[in-house]
Amino acid sequence: MRRDPGGSGGPTGVAPSRRTLSPRRPLSPRHLRGTRRTERGAVTAEAALVIPSLVLVTLALVWAISLVALRIAAIDASREAARVAARGESVAAARTAARRVAEGASAVHVEVGAELVRVRVEMPVVPTALGGLLGSALGGLTDATVDAEATAVREVLP
Repeated sequence: MRRDPGGSGGPTGVAPSRRTLSPRRPLSPRHLRGTRRTERGAVTAEAALVIPSLVLVTLALVWAISLVALRIAAIDASREAARVAARGESVAAARTAARRVAEGASAVHVEVGAELVRVRVEMPVVPTALGGLLGSALGGLTDATVDAEATAVREVLP
């Protein structure tokens, strides 16, 4: 019997035999000791980084939602004031209507033209506990103003 020149050790023309692999046994805690020592405290460190980041993202989302709600209130106030002024009521009545709808309106500008009435409502962003915390973290988000403008056609009285 000749040896295979390829160095497989088996006879020429015969495929080398494959070893049958036994199924892997589950690792025992004894095998994991080395990795546990090197990764000790990794979960705590990851949680210490991830949890504050998640809280900051949540605060930013709540702040953005409150700004949208404030913007909607400004839009509603400007539309209501434009309707009141378009019906022919006084500018003071239009301002009162805007401030009734949006309680925090700091400025209500009413322009009454020959055919159109324009109302612009400005509302400051009031720093709450949430806004103050987020504003200090991200730098001056509480120094903002939300505004809205509405236009209406003046009604012709008979």
